[in-house]
Amino acid sequence: MRRMRGRGGLVACLMAVAGTAALSVVAMPDDGRLTPMQQHELEEEREKQAMLIAPPDSGRRFAQAPYPSKNFDGKAGAGGKAVAYRSDGRLVTTPEAVAAAPETRLWRTGYGSWEPSLGVNRRGTIFFSARNTNADPGVAISDDGGRTWRRSKPPGHAASLDPFLWVDETTGSIFASDIDASITCTPISRSDDDGRTWRYSRACGVTDHQSHFGGPPPPDGEKPVGYPNVLYYCAISGGLLADTSTFTGCLKSLDGGMAWQPTGDPAYPPKEGPETLGAFCNGATGHGTVDSRGTLYVPRGWCPTPSIAISKDEGATWTRRAVSDKKVPEGNHETNVAADTAGNLYYTFVADNHRAYLVISRDGGNTWDEERDITPPGVNYVSAFAPHVDAGAPGRIAYVFVGSVDAKPNDKSVWGAYMGQSHDALSADPLFYAAPANDPNTNTLWRGTCDDLRCGNLGDFLDVEIGPDGSAWTALVDSCPNAKDECITGLTIDTPRGEGVVGQLVGGAPLRGTVAEQKPQIELPPAAGAERAAPPGRACRSRRSFSIRLREPKRGRLAEARVYVNGKQVQVVRGKRLRAPVNLRGLPKGRYTVRVVAVTSTGQRLERKRRYRTCTPKPRRPRSTAP
Repeated sequence: MRRMRGRGGLVACLMAVAGTAALSVVAMPDDGRLTPMQQHELEEEREKQAMLIAPPDSGRRFAQAPYPSKNFDGKAGAGGKAVAYRSDGRLVTTPEAVAAAPETRLWRTGYGSWEPSLGVNRRGTIFFSARNTNADPGVAISDDGGRTWRRSKPPGHAASLDPFLWVDETTGSIFASDIDASITCTPISRSDDDGRTWRYSRACGVTDHQSHFGGPPPPDGEKPVGYPNVLYYCAISGGLLADTSTFTGCLKSLDGGMAWQPTGDPAYPPKEGPETLGAFCNGATGHGTVDSRGTLYVPRGWCPTPSIAISKDEGATWTRRAVSDKKVPEGNHETNVAADTAGNLYYTFVADNHRAYLVISRDGGNTWDEERDITPPGVNYVSAFAPHVDAGAPGRIAYVFVGSVDAKPNDKSVWGAYMGQSHDALSADPLFYAAPANDPNTNTLWRGTCDDLRCGNLGDFLDVEIGPDGSAWTALVDSCPNAKDECITGLTIDTPRGEGVVGQLVGGAPLRGTVAEQKPQIELPPAAGAERAAPPGRACRSRRSFSIRLREPKRGRLAEARVYVNGKQVQVVRGKRLRAPVNLRGLPKGRYTVRVVAVTSTGQRLERKRRYRTCTPKPRRPRSTAP
């Protein structure tokens, strides 16, 4: 959701006073004469008006997930193998590059979503902002790498125009916010036990298109109490009653999100915009981040320059720098930034030529390298609403954006999310890998218009995170979720706009840790019979029943293990059952090959096999009864 208004357009006043809300709307031109920007604003104002007239909690609640989805191996509807390429779309087809290519997985939550975000904790549990409807917000949770999902609803969150979720990697705490119809005081809740219980608070003084995140305090900054990190909440903070939202401000919390206070100067002050936008550049920004030194970064397509706001004093003061000479499309604000463990910054944006770009800073945002075109071969148009990036170890990054093969999109164009990664982004000529998260031929995310401010029912932004297992995860919305791949085009208060789905890149070089840390262990018992020394008096020592022990990898989880005897599958182990029994009883005397194949949540595959011998024991002689 955005607070963007053209001159002579819609003016809305939303105020929450003593638990009541008042709405004043000035008429706009007929829908047919609206720009896409004005149309979006009109739809949002209608939603808010409906939510204020009817109490949000009176909407329909879903006792069960609204979509009957089931996950097996994540391959159904996924986009498949990634291609290797250099900047500017130079395809790389060497055997080494092709062999190292990751591939996508797609996991369906079964729950509705809108403007999705996600987080992954140290144990690999996935948390996804699952807003079934405006009147039914919540968080979907998976403990098994996306195969099954449960849901938790923060009790204080009755409605949501925009949801947002962030997981603090250092503590595992979940922070979920939802913009309700009052707009100016956002409910934000924290859970320290994977969504079983929640602490409730409100962040007041900011309005829309929120992002919250955190990190350590800077050396000379205020120190948090009762929680190790300083938390930040940035959003549109001015222009609520004006023709156009005006500036971006931030709040901070020093007590783990229970109390919020303004940081100081706005991250982005008012800036005059083009006549077609209104009086000012829109105050919305991309998702912010904090590096290991406590420096705060907030990105923004600042009408029309890709920019970064930097604060070394917890948001009290800011330095703003242009990241590139290229321009973003008119009105677009969604750029993104991430910091790796060494403090290098990675900034992504979509330029007005509708290509995706990566820019790197190695000195804390003071200077930036020349931008690189990271649009993969075959993608001819990228929407500017959602170019997101995350970073792990130095030089290792993951990114996502929404694009089409059509160079000039039309109302029949097919849109998909493209996931990418690089293991050497800091090198002189990095190698990139990218693949569609969804199969665009059978499982499109959206069909039709996908503009630079919002893409249909996907919303205003997406998200990408590198999990502790070293693989990339992205939050998406499938707005064409049924078997016929028909898209949901309505914007209603009490029905889902699409199914929340999670994309994953597996099998490539890890973005955190090493390949060895992603490998599981398989322990087979010793063989018997001729492969071991037989005890005196016996010609055959039979191994007919035993267990195989499976050990989880250091990074990631064991997704499944399959046991084969002489090439025939006899056992499948999933979940937390880490012992696989093998029973050779009843088989004829002879030698048998037992093979075990284990696959992890990161796509790593390990195989072990051993030969065993069965034999028929000699019949016992009857005991003599002679005197």
